[in-house]
Amino acid sequence: MKLKNRVSLITGSGRGIGRAIALEFAKGGSTVFINDINKENAEETSRLIREKGGKCFLYIADIGIYDDVKRMFEYIYSNADKIDISNI
Repeated sequence: MKLKNRVSLITGSGRGIGRAIALEFAKGGSTVFINDINKENAEETSRLIREKGGKCFLYIADIGIYDDVKRMFEYIYSNADKIDISNI
């Protein structure tokens, strides 16, 4: 998968499989939007990506709540023109 210059939204990226996906996408050159409901876990994922020179943005939201998702997408589109890859 070509990831360079792509924009990715990875929900649940604070730990486990979501974190692993976010790290791999960043390693491949994607700008990653990290989402999780746990701020500490999401911040750790963000730190790991940035330590390796990756680019990421962080947004804490519960994707089961419509207004959280709406605000998250507003945030994403205020920082990126598009989303190429999403796991929602």
